[in-house]
Amino acid sequence: MISQMGKGANMSTLPSCDSKIHKHGKLAFIMHSVSPEFIEQFVKKVAAISGQPVDWYYFGGRACVKTTGDVDKVKATILDLEWEYLDEYRRRNGR
Repeated sequence: MISQMGKGANMSTLPSCDSKIHKHGKLAFIMHSVSPEFIEQFVKKVAAISGQPVDWYYFGGRACVKTTGDVDKVKATILDLEWEYLDEYRRRNGR
């Protein structure tokens, strides 16, 4: 699925962002302060549940999650799974 560059992250094991989604996708969500591996698995889960093409890449130290599909379906799925992101955020950041 995704990733381009991340400061201090081992991005070599993750695939690059789909070029069509990167260039033409609509922004659905911005994530930060979690590992690239978590983001990759989270985005794959969002894509599977929503049935939409979803991918991500880093920009300005943030993970930008985009879709070329129905952005409302993707956002709704992200909201349904938001607790997973928040749990990981709290675990990594001691909050």
